[in-house]
Amino acid sequence: MEVLECGREGAAHYLVMEYVDGPSLWDHIARAGRLPEPEAVRLLVQVAEALHEAHGLGLIHRDVKPDNIL
Repeated sequence: MEVLECGREGAAHYLVMEYVDGPSLWDHIARAGRLPEPEAVRLLVQVAEALHEAHGLGLIHRDVKPDNIL
């Protein structure tokens, strides 16, 4: 992925990434229905680890939702 823009707004820094085309977690759930617990836990752990890594770098993802998980 490519970084398109970064900057600072007051005390907050921001990062704009390129659009990634493809199905989101929301698309997958809409198509497949409720996820089996092991799959849901696996995905949740991956998302939590990614957010933890970003937070450790001082980044905050301000719009975490199934539509934004690819």
